[in-house]
Amino acid sequence: MKKALKHHKRLIITAVCCGLLIAVGFTAVSHIYFHRSVMASLAEMWMLIIDRDSIYSEGEAFESNLREKAVSNLEDQLIPENIHMDIPYTYRHEHGMQVYYFNEERLSENGTILLYIHGG
Repeated sequence: MKKALKHHKRLIITAVCCGLLIAVGFTAVSHIYFHRSVMASLAEMWMLIIDRDSIYSEGEAFESNLREKAVSNLEDQLIPENIHMDIPYTYRHEHGMQVYYFNEERLSENGTILLYIHGG
């Protein structure tokens, strides 16, 4: 009985060590080789697993998705209520686009500007 218990402990310890080694290796490859976060690499792997592009392989499905996105892209995109911002922000429409300003009153103090364009 003790021998079987010892064997199971060794298996569990080996499995945990292997899991940690794989996680550390994946993190290192993601950061060093791909120069991105682990979450970005995992998201890409997930997209490959679910084969996201296959749902648009037919012309009509692709066209239908484009029509839906064209309508939703015209709607204002608000910051979700469950995201709490510690800095003041406002948004306005400029040149046909919705533009968010963060810490606008401090803009002239330090001259730092952050420009973020989402590519999704």
